[in-house]
Amino acid sequence: MTIKSFKDAAYQAAKGSDSIEDSARFVFDKCPTVLESIPDDVKTELDEGWMLRHNEKHPEKLYIRVDGNLVIPSGKVPEKAERVVVSVYSAMSYSQQAFGQLRNSDPELHRVVSERRKMWIKYRKNRKDDLFRAIRFLVTGESSKAPVDNFDVYIVKHIDSALTRCKNSVARGDATADLGLLEKQIKAFWSAK
Repeated sequence: MTIKSFKDAAYQAAKGSDSIEDSARFVFDKCPTVLESIPDDVKTELDEGWMLRHNEKHPEKLYIRVDGNLVIPSGKVPEKAERVVVSVYSAMSYSQQAFGQLRNSDPELHRVVSERRKMWIKYRKNRKDDLFRAIRFLVTGESSKAPVDNFDVYIVKHIDSALTRCKNSVARGDATADLGLLEKQIKAFWSAK
């Protein structure tokens, strides 16, 4: 998009805002529970849409391996060069476990894939926040954020989150996750005066 003037900038921004409102209305009409829980099929479709747009804005990149490093070629690619194409789709196709293993098996590929994954995660969060803010406004008429939790509520939420994450890590076979130790540490935290 090429913006030609302040007037055009205002018009394009308003058009974008209208598009978000229309999208929010569509999502809420088709899935009225979306603010409480997102069915897996809806979540998948939303992610596919955001990923499609992210890929349009940040298309795949061709890298070649030079002395073990992955670099973007600045000219003609040599015939025998090892080529690696990375897109949001290829970067996110790795399971969390497989992505983590790249750190040891191919640190350069891990670096490149990590950059793409971080870009996607940030983009997805921002677009999800935009859409859900518009849905909340549509439903409640309020655009303000939820009030900040008191510290005691915050702690309980994060301890519960830590317990869940530890259980999941144990189930994945993460040797650094020790549920018994975490439970002892939490008990010690709550008993400290």
